[in-house]
Amino acid sequence: MVNLMGGSTTENDIKICLETENKAHDQMVKDWSTFQASDREGCIDRRAYLPSYVEWLTCFDMNKVVREARQQQGRSMQTITNPDGTTTMPSICNLQINMGCRHSRY
Repeated sequence: MVNLMGGSTTENDIKICLETENKAHDQMVKDWSTFQASDREGCIDRRAYLPSYVEWLTCFDMNKVVREARQQQGRSMQTITNPDGTTTMPSICNLQINMGCRHSRY
């Protein structure tokens, strides 16, 4: 089984997981003042469940990327918020990320 997993072992997996969590924690501490207050409130909700530092950092990064993409396109948050309060994310191709999109309308 270890060979099928590429030489992975539980002990090694735990070590990698802990190292990744520690790096994400350190990055969050370093960059804390650069995160928007709304992102801090929205990404870190310990009442819902106990996510990892990696998940929190990913949430901050995703919010930043979406905000930057909206600014590039001149869209405000209201233009993609539905009447019921849900949010419709823009198409990947509209974010000007090279995903192999052939048509700009997708």
